[in-house]
Amino acid sequence: SDRYRNIPLQIEGIEHLSRENLIIVDGGDATASAKLTGKRDRMKLVSNDKLLAVVDASSITEPGVYTLNYTIRIDVPDVTVTTKSPQQITIEVVRFTSASVPVEVELVGTPAAGLSYKNYTVTPNVITVRGPEDAVKTIRSAKIKYNLNETESSVNTKLSYELLDHNGSKVDNKLITVDTPTIEFRVPMTMKKQVALTVGYYSSDMVSEDLVRATMSVSTLMLQGDPDVMRDLNQIQVGSISLRNMVETGK
Repeated sequence: SDRYRNIPLQIEGIEHLSRENLIIVDGGDATASAKLTGKRDRMKLVSNDKLLAVVDASSITEPGVYTLNYTIRIDVPDVTVTTKSPQQITIEVVRFTSASVPVEVELVGTPAAGLSYKNYTVTPNVITVRGPEDAVKTIRSAKIKYNLNETESSVNTKLSYELLDHNGSKVDNKLITVDTPTIEFRVPMTMKKQVALTVGYYSSDMVSEDLVRATMSVSTLMLQGDPDVMRDLNQIQVGSISLRNMVETGK
């Protein structure tokens, strides 16, 4: 007789577990060892790739820890098992579920001088998480954190997040999956600026611009807009006057 070790485990009934939203989280990668006996010519044909430790999980309908009998399947005729180890296989089964989790934002810091914002947007604002039922139930939010300190323009970026429980602690379960790995985050910034109003002139050989003075009831405007635009905006020309027409009409 010969002993064979590290015989891989094959679990039957996985489709049944999936229909019940159950998944094996421990014991599924177990191996077995067995002592086999048979005629010499048959034993020469035996190798680990012809051996499987087969366990049937199709009777499992609820989460829990199960100790199951298994058999050694031999892909060589006229070879039998005399002993096997362990005597049974223990697996842990949990129920998987999904839940919708709101995205929560924490903003810190202040933007550069002169910039302000009223709101922000996150896309999506709800994500779907899937994993072991006990772990999913503890998740309260998907939290992103962003530092606005010295930000000089509108924010448009993608951010990762952390899954937090009801105590604000990170939920770190490797079996949890999410439908959206990053969140699109936007903060539209605005800048206020006092801008001068000016008048342009169509030149004329009858009178030059330096002889003309124009006054307006409003000489400046307080504007608010995109910082990238406002930085380059120093004046607004409200219109142009034809000096020829002015002289000819007296208006």
